Amino acid sequence: IGAPSGGARTAAESTKASILAERMRPAALEVSKRIDDLVGVANEFAARRKGEMLAELDRVANFALIVGVFVVLTLIGSAVFSVSNIARPIRRIGDVLLQLAAGNKAIEIPYTRRGDEVGDNARAAQTFKENLIRIEQMEVEQKNQEAAAAAQRKEEMTQLAGVFEAAVGGIMDAGSAASQLLEAAAGTVAGT
Repeated sequence: IGAPSGGARTAAESTKASILAERMRPAALEVSKRIDDLVGVANEFAARRKGEMLAELDRVANFALIVGVFVVLTLIGSAVFSVSNIARPIRRIGDVLLQLAAGNKAIEIPYTRRGDEVGDNARAAQTFKENLIRIEQMEVEQKNQEAAAAAQRKEEMTQLAGVFEAAVGGIMDAGSAASQLLEAAAGTVAGT
């Protein structure tokens, strides 16, 4: 078997070209068309997914906005609650304590019935007020007792002075009587 001759080579090439033209090109076109179809389907799927993702992002953004607004409103509510239910009552109790320290024991202590820390502080202020009143009463009682003791000492001293005066007066009267007797005895002796 030798090398193909020039005519056989041409016939093989022509057969090859006809096979290429008849079978390969239509197959290549078909593959190309199917690839294009698949690329179109993939692009359509990607576009649909992109739309769905954008819609989902919009929903998430809206939800995040709603949550953010809720958090801000909650913080504002907490601040208002803290100011109205904690800060003001504590400031009020502080004012009451200052008035108590200044000597105003007639002031009413607010918030003593609350069950929280503010109520604990109010009850402590109430105890402070009651102790101040009790100390003041004890001071008044002590002054009254001291005044009564001083009055009793004065009365006892007056009585003692009266007894002493009476004793001295009795001694003086006795001395005066003895002196008169002595004078009379001296007169009798002189007469004798």
